Amino acid sequence: MRKEALIQYFPKFTLHRYQKLIKAFSTLEKAWQAEFDELRKTGWRDELIHEFLLWRDNINESNIQETLESEH
Repeated sequence: MRKEALIQYFPKFTLHRYQKLIKAFSTLEKAWQAEFDELRKTGWRDELIHEFLLWRDNINESNIQETLESEH
Protein backbone atom coordinates (compact mmCIF):
# COMPACT_ATOMS: atom_id res chain seq x y z
CA MET A 1 0.00 0.00 0.00
CA ARG A 2 1.27 3.47 -0.84
CA LYS A 3 2.47 5.29 2.24
CA GLU A 4 0.93 8.54 0.97
CA ALA A 5 -2.50 7.03 1.54
CA LEU A 6 -1.62 5.10 4.67
CA ILE A 7 0.03 7.92 6.60
CA GLN A 8 -3.10 10.04 6.32
CA TYR A 9 -4.69 7.68 8.83
CA PHE A 10 -2.27 8.79 11.54
CA PRO A 11 -4.64 10.66 13.89
CA LYS A 12 -2.27 13.60 14.33
CA PHE A 13 -1.33 13.98 10.68
CA THR A 14 -1.71 17.54 9.38
CA LEU A 15 -0.70 19.46 6.28
CA HIS A 16 2.04 21.17 8.28
CA ARG A 17 3.45 17.82 9.44
CA TYR A 18 3.23 16.48 5.88
CA GLN A 19 5.28 19.44 4.66
CA LYS A 20 7.90 18.82 7.34
CA LEU A 21 8.17 15.15 6.37
CA ILE A 22 8.59 15.98 2.69
CA LYS A 23 11.18 18.64 3.46
CA ALA A 24 13.19 16.20 5.59
CA PHE A 25 12.81 13.03 3.47
CA SER A 26 11.62 14.08 -0.03
CA THR A 27 9.07 11.21 -0.11
CA LEU A 28 6.66 9.68 2.35
CA GLU A 29 8.03 6.25 1.49
CA LYS A 30 11.40 7.32 2.92
CA ALA A 31 9.75 9.00 5.89
CA TRP A 32 7.78 5.82 6.59
CA GLN A 33 11.01 3.85 6.96
CA ALA A 34 12.67 6.44 9.21
CA GLU A 35 13.48 5.70 12.81
CA PHE A 36 13.34 8.03 15.80
CA ASP A 37 16.64 9.86 15.28
CA GLU A 38 15.92 10.40 11.60
CA LEU A 39 12.40 11.69 12.32
CA ARG A 40 13.85 14.34 14.61
CA LYS A 41 14.98 16.12 11.41
CA THR A 42 11.33 17.07 10.91
CA GLY A 43 11.28 19.24 14.01
CA TRP A 44 8.46 17.15 15.47
CA ARG A 45 8.36 16.94 19.26
CA ASP A 46 9.82 13.72 20.67
CA GLU A 47 6.42 12.77 22.08
CA LEU A 48 4.83 13.04 18.63
CA ILE A 49 7.59 10.95 17.09
CA HIS A 50 7.03 8.24 19.71
CA GLU A 51 3.28 8.32 19.02
CA PHE A 52 3.86 8.07 15.27
CA LEU A 53 6.28 5.14 15.61
CA LEU A 54 3.93 3.29 17.92
CA TRP A 55 1.02 3.89 15.54
CA ARG A 56 3.11 2.85 12.52
CA ASP A 57 4.22 -0.36 14.20
CA ASN A 58 0.71 -1.33 15.26
CA ILE A 59 -1.60 -0.38 12.40
CA ASN A 60 -3.29 -3.00 10.32
CA GLU A 61 -2.56 -2.09 6.70
CA SER A 62 -4.99 -4.74 5.45
CA ASN A 63 -7.90 -3.15 7.31
CA ILE A 64 -7.08 0.27 5.92
CA GLN A 65 -6.74 -1.18 2.42
CA GLU A 66 -10.17 -2.81 2.74
CA THR A 67 -11.66 0.47 3.94
CA LEU A 68 -10.21 2.35 1.00
CA GLU A 69 -11.45 -0.24 -1.46
CA SER A 70 -14.94 -0.20 -0.01
CA GLU A 71 -15.08 3.60 -0.37
CA HIS A 72 -14.56 3.39 -4.14
